[in-house]
Amino acid sequence: MDWGVAAESSIEVSAAAVDANQLAEKARSICLRKLARTPKSVHEIRSALIEQEIPLEIAESVIERYLEVGLLDDEAFALALANTRMRVKGLAKSAVRRELIKRGVAESVIDRVLGGITTEDELVEAIALTERRFRQVAKLDRAVRYRRLSGFLARKGYSSSVISAAIRQAEASAVNLQS
Repeated sequence: MDWGVAAESSIEVSAAAVDANQLAEKARSICLRKLARTPKSVHEIRSALIEQEIPLEIAESVIERYLEVGLLDDEAFALALANTRMRVKGLAKSAVRRELIKRGVAESVIDRVLGGITTEDELVEAIALTERRFRQVAKLDRAVRYRRLSGFLARKGYSSSVISAAIRQAEASAVNLQS
């Protein structure tokens, strides 16, 4: 038996194990740093790890561990993002759906999170947005006001039927306030 060759291969295996441990530690550090700023989807974390040249098998093992302990949870992430975007920014369900898809959240998760939101819920939110915005455009010609309000709501992702109903309601509320 050639002890020189056995010793060299043992050193190579040991060096590979140390390298894998270092890469795993680097991957964990990247994950924690990303998650400390804002919640992220599994897809976003995976992309960040690949971008940092972490081998896929190490990235997947770190992601799997973070899923097990609850540091990564696409459903909780999607729910938090949907609530924030809808309540704070006033985005419609369709706009939130597009953002979640862009962030790599699975369709089934998106459907579960957004499934309870009805057209009536969107209409209530659109009316509130329109009434707040109406004050800024109240003095404009009716056609100009309608165009600006509909553009504002369309950029937030609302459908044309919701936009029309919200503007009608806001105009009716403005007339009632003036009377």
